[in-house]
Amino acid sequence: EFPFKPPSIYMITPNGRFKCNTRLCLSITDFHPDTWNPAWSVSTILTGLLSFMVEKGPTLGSIETSEFTKRQLAAQSLTFNLKDKVFCELFPEVVEEIKQKQKAQEELNNRPPPLPLPDVVPDGEAHHGQNGIPLLNGHVPLAAANHPGLQQANRNHGLLGGALANL
Repeated sequence: EFPFKPPSIYMITPNGRFKCNTRLCLSITDFHPDTWNPAWSVSTILTGLLSFMVEKGPTLGSIETSEFTKRQLAAQSLTFNLKDKVFCELFPEVVEEIKQKQKAQEELNNRPPPLPLPDVVPDGEAHHGQNGIPLLNGHVPLAAANHPGLQQANRNHGLLGGALANL
């Protein structure tokens, strides 16, 4: 009867905004045939549904959940949909895309953690520490230990436990 009569819309995937397997009461559904326009396409209906997904107003079939819950459900939705036989039959290209994303994510998760990077200056520019002493890989070279500014800081503040003053 579509497009001459409005569609019934049910959510199948848990989403945190609408109850699952419950007919939704929206201005674009069969709950409101008086507001239906037969010129509306499936694309128009989906755009309208998207606007209802992001608003917070209550309606028959809606639920209230936190943003955190909505994000968790969104992250779980791909796996949920792969378990739905009808979804898999209707959207085989999407199913393949989901499987590829899951495989890539699994490979990332199975990688060993990266080793910590050394404190190296990649751009080759000279970097200076306190008192203008050039740093080598983020450290004061031993030859700079006799720098007057460093010796003074060492004596006045007990920095480095007196180790540099004895070099």
